[in-house]
Amino acid sequence: MRDDFEDRYRKRKAEGKPGWTDEYESKVAELEKLLKADYAPKGGRFLELGCGAGNLTLWLAERGFEAYGMDRAPTAIAWAQENARPRSLKADFRVGDVVDLEGYPSDSFDFVLDGGCFHYITGEDRKRFLASARRVLKPGGLFRVSTTYGNDQVKERMEVSPGCFYDPQSRCLLKAGKPHAYVGLADSILEEIRSAGFQSLRWETLERNDEKQPFVQGGLTVDALKTGSGMDTRSVPPLPLVTPC
Repeated sequence: MRDDFEDRYRKRKAEGKPGWTDEYESKVAELEKLLKADYAPKGGRFLELGCGAGNLTLWLAERGFEAYGMDRAPTAIAWAQENARPRSLKADFRVGDVVDLEGYPSDSFDFVLDGGCFHYITGEDRKRFLASARRVLKPGGLFRVSTTYGNDQVKERMEVSPGCFYDPQSRCLLKAGKPHAYVGLADSILEEIRSAGFQSLRWETLERNDEKQPFVQGGLTVDALKTGSGMDTRSVPPLPLVTPC
């Protein structure tokens, strides 16, 4: 169990925060835009990987989806269940490892959303994460990935914060000498997703400037289908590059 994740949820819940982040309004706006796309499911079974306090899972439940959420942090799942009760919403929240997705049958979801996990998954677990997401999706099901991507500006190991270092060889952030997060190049991440058996439909990059983390280029969002759907996506162009904030 990643104690730092559990600790963050406990701290933010005690502070009265809405969840892992304060940016849920913008995330809801992104989902609203996505659901208008012709390739997006308009209902069916939805699964959020790294659901946190359940904000996005419950938003989709309100719109008729049969909603499920998984997170490794028990505090996050308890929080999500608390958020569901006063709204009389039916959503299945469970503690589990998003790398394996044990307990979910194959070919069972129309839409799987990466709730910000992929950035924190390193090494061979990245292949397992993508394989598990593909396994639980129905043929032609939609997978949205939201992650951080990097650049090649930093050539030597650098300290980001006390006890946290960036290693340009592995492209990982290290805590206590162990990989904590991965900051791959955008093209490399897209290839990971395609190699896992997905057909990328659209992708969008949002650049940002961070003096404390110059190796980070910005955020990458990818919409992909589980292959085998028979859908011809050659005419679907990538989303335009968004100018830096």
